[in-house]
Amino acid sequence: MIRDCYIIENQGCYIVFGFPHRLANLPERENQNNVTLLPDETSKRQVALLDGTPVCLEWIAFDPATQKHLGEFDEYFDSLRIGLLRNELLYTTPLQDGTPGILCMQPSTDFDIGQALKVDFSNEGDEIAFVMKTNNPSLTSVLLEKVAVRDLMVFGSKEHPRYFTKILTPPSHEPPSLCLSLNMIGPDFCSGANLVLGTTSTKVDSGWRLLVEIERKLLTLQDKLGKNATETAINHGLVLRHPVAFKEALQQPPSRCQNLSCPPDDVVKLLEDRLRGPFRFSYTTYRRDNF
Repeated sequence: MIRDCYIIENQGCYIVFGFPHRLANLPERENQNNVTLLPDETSKRQVALLDGTPVCLEWIAFDPATQKHLGEFDEYFDSLRIGLLRNELLYTTPLQDGTPGILCMQPSTDFDIGQALKVDFSNEGDEIAFVMKTNNPSLTSVLLEKVAVRDLMVFGSKEHPRYFTKILTPPSHEPPSLCLSLNMIGPDFCSGANLVLGTTSTKVDSGWRLLVEIERKLLTLQDKLGKNATETAINHGLVLRHPVAFKEALQQPPSRCQNLSCPPDDVVKLLEDRLRGPFRFSYTTYRRDNF
């Protein structure tokens, strides 16, 4: 509930949230709502706690003479001015250096909070740094175990083999999703790769049967790190650091694959049907988004 709204000339617009109370009944407390907006050129957006509730503060520059934003967010600024501020004359909330702008507050979204908590990582010196992310840690653990014991199938030519495995999951309303990615940074490159290339789900009496296609890089990566170390790095969002030569080592063909079996006919049909089927795009929300 909005209690009061004040517009103070040359100082800005302030909205006071809360329910009306007698001031005498309110306990005295220290103000803990100080916020520092992160530096940017023409706009700033920062998640802050207002009495323990996450909100999103946004400051955007504008020219008081023209009442226009002169940066790259002009359309967004106009939508604020016309919609939120009802096209009224704008009063400035200047930065400490005097740059004029307006300050808005709105509830923070999951995206805002995720961006605020996201951890960027970088390599140090002559090394590569990488992280692995998954949206389903429990299924990833099953996948890593199958990779460790080579409970896999191989399909395609010797020059371009494709690796698959089957995973059975308990009954559920929707088939489970499984994504696993690798983000890597080196002295002169930044790359990303999907370690799970795709899944095809079939409903069976005991639940769901997932046919998972695996990037061969996952086999080599886990052989070098070990199954337990790989799983720990995924579950805890660890940044792993290795010499630059480690990147080239991941391009080598995986070992212990000479005795893998070919998929049965029903699996081959599933693969062919997937290639002929419509393309589906989905946005993946990872458990830990370090990059």
